[in-house]
Amino acid sequence: IREEILQVVDDKNIVTRNRYGAQVLNTEYMLILDIDKPKPAGLMGLFKKASGENDKDKIFNMVRTQAASPKYAGLGFRLYETYQGARVIVTGRDFNARNSSTFELMKDFNTDPLYAAICRKQGCFRARLTPKPNRVQMKAYKVKYPRSEPDALFDLWLRDYEQASRFFSVCRFVEQIGPSFGTSEALRLHDEITGANLHLPLA
Repeated sequence: IREEILQVVDDKNIVTRNRYGAQVLNTEYMLILDIDKPKPAGLMGLFKKASGENDKDKIFNMVRTQAASPKYAGLGFRLYETYQGARVIVTGRDFNARNSSTFELMKDFNTDPLYAAICRKQGCFRARLTPKPNRVQMKAYKVKYPRSEPDALFDLWLRDYEQASRFFSVCRFVEQIGPSFGTSEALRLHDEITGANLHLPLA
């Protein structure tokens, strides 16, 4: 991943800045699921009366159902609300992004297929920690890295972006499903930088 390294948490977790300026957690073994849509209802769902649930509620309930299945007994699932849908951090053991069993779990939880493919290709899981610029009323800045010389325009943009980001959260912690396995430094950093417990508008 050709991105500027902002912080080394440990030898398995680093924070980088992506191409449009946001901070991203890159983690080798902590499984992070990005879920933008509920699972398709299937043929029988076409004949069921509408439940009145919105898409996020459907996603949350799908996560709860999948997490409670015997297949995933013994794992912990930290459920977060995002601007689009949900983020789930799976705890209880290490995961390999290139393993077929990991890919199967991602499919079971209806993880965004593009995100799953990128994780597999890059051999790690990623989670955006700071808002998308357009969601805080800013234009994205095309970040070049490595930079051959100082970029004063980027420095100005970054100052304004960081100021605007203070009033938003990237995700909001909803609940712990299944056993809790404590808080690793990477997980603590994720919750702190995303503002997961601040109850700010999501971006």
